[in-house]
Amino acid sequence: MAQLKTYGWVDKTFHWLVVLNLSATLIGSPGMASLPLAERALEYGDHGASVTTLAILMMLRLVWRLFHPFPPLPDSMTRLEKYAAKTVHWGLYALIFAQIGIGLLLASTTEVDFVPSLYNLNYTALGLVPVGAHDTLLTLHNIGYWAIVAAIAIHVLAALKHALIDRDGVLTRMLPFVKARRPG
Repeated sequence: MAQLKTYGWVDKTFHWLVVLNLSATLIGSPGMASLPLAERALEYGDHGASVTTLAILMMLRLVWRLFHPFPPLPDSMTRLEKYAAKTVHWGLYALIFAQIGIGLLLASTTEVDFVPSLYNLNYTALGLVPVGAHDTLLTLHNIGYWAIVAAIAIHVLAALKHALIDRDGVLTRMLPFVKARRPG
């Protein structure tokens, strides 16, 4: 069977669920650590639910990706462009997983219990690292935040380049409701 030129509905569903979840998480996250304790507990619940859902989606997406590789990129792309595309895709995966891991460690150092509202797991009670690591982990978490924002910006700009300049169909391959095409 020939490999699809576009992404299938499972790929697109994972992609857009991650986009929605990650966007909400990134928009709602800044300043959380400086809130008063009562507000922080509420925000931790919402943020924890969002990030735990994101972790589940990303693990499922990674398993799917390992058995269903990316569709081939257009022959019109240079080797450097293809390398950059793969680097940004896998880099985003790595950054998101690293951020989730750092966040899990950070949550185990908070003075207010970090309990995701939908999952009822107390991440603080896990005690994965000493409380003294809090400031270092918070700094790493902030750096991870901006690294993810930068990688997303590069990803979106590249998709727009493909749509507006190259007009090679790369962007439409991931758009919802666009039917997958087989080569030929």
